[in-house]
Amino acid sequence: MIKVNMSTDSKNELVAAVMRSGEEIGIASTHLHTVAAELLGIDIGAMKIVAYLRHTNSATMTEIVGQSGLTPGAATALVKRLVQKGFVIRTRDAIDGRKVCVRLAAEKIAAIDTVYRAFITDVNHMFNSFSAAELQVIQKYQQKMTDVMRRSSSQLSHAPGTANQEKESKH
Repeated sequence: MIKVNMSTDSKNELVAAVMRSGEEIGIASTHLHTVAAELLGIDIGAMKIVAYLRHTNSATMTEIVGQSGLTPGAATALVKRLVQKGFVIRTRDAIDGRKVCVRLAAEKIAAIDTVYRAFITDVNHMFNSFSAAELQVIQKYQQKMTDVMRRSSSQLSHAPGTANQEKESKH
């Protein structure tokens, strides 16, 4: 990678541009997943759970709550709707019967893949246009941004004046 000497102003402008493009990616991602959810006949909250399960294969309700940002009650209601629509299967953990495991129903995975097929094809074409070194930078950026977002989400959910903070202080 070629290092370019740039002024502080130029770097600040580049940082601002990257921040703006990150916001645009977030907005576009939300829109994409909202449209996909509509095509699948589910709401965006349920789509969060489907997307998480698509990457993990199965998860406990505690894991779903932790990764989705949903309250336990909301996650339970959404999983119940997903079960009714045939998207997920709930089972009790074989070792600890108190744990409920949730996984995508095999017959719905194909429907989900169909909805995202064109997007995945476009993303693969885009990534193939980058060199291996560029892809390493992109991967590093994405991992660091994911870490920052998770940390920020955690901090926000425990910030004074939030509903979560008020619930915690009552206990």
